[in-house]
Amino acid sequence: MSDLRSQFTSALLVVLTVTAVICAGLNYQQQARYHLPDDGATWMDVVHGEPPSQSLRVTAVHIESGGPADLAGIRTGDVLLRIAPVENSEAIPIREAIEVAQIMQRAGVWAKTTYVLLRDGVEIDAKVIVADVNRDRALYFQYGVGAAYLIIGLFIFFRRNQARAALHFYLLCLVSFIQFTFHYTGKLNSFDAAVYIANVIAGLLAPALFVHFCLVFPDSGRR
Repeated sequence: MSDLRSQFTSALLVVLTVTAVICAGLNYQQQARYHLPDDGATWMDVVHGEPPSQSLRVTAVHIESGGPADLAGIRTGDVLLRIAPVENSEAIPIREAIEVAQIMQRAGVWAKTTYVLLRDGVEIDAKVIVADVNRDRALYFQYGVGAAYLIIGLFIFFRRNQARAALHFYLLCLVSFIQFTFHYTGKLNSFDAAVYIANVIAGLLAPALFVHFCLVFPDSGRR
């Protein structure tokens, strides 16, 4: 019965490991190929006016220096009214800040968009060329860290699989692998959402598993 349970556990770990490695590989590929559009501005729904005529308006609260919005002349405090996602196309009214990201997603990287802004009560146009988000190089370094965790975990588990703490240590390494190699790309599809959820769960489990391993390992060694 004990052997059967051990075989089942090993088979389950193999399935989980292979699935995690495949998903990490696909996620790495998407990170390298997918370019997240960015206009270099942070838009938020900000209250304008005095009671009782207050209203929420999409307002630029931060402009990245040297970014597309900055180069187009957009300033902090400008109110965004409409966006034409393609040059010379009909402008789409903007009612919520989230709609800016949705329109950029539709337009794509390097699209020539026209932002209609309200500044000091005057409507102005700004030609914004949508760029892509510069991914931090440290993101790709994390894939190497995750691979190291998995290799160490596999080595210890197969060399000392009879040891009581071997399974616990491998689970810690597997969860750490997921934490370091599953990264949200912003592609907004089902796989991307699953990767994000897995990363959050792994981020919660890894510290707990590490603390539990540190508490259990000395006791199991004395026995």
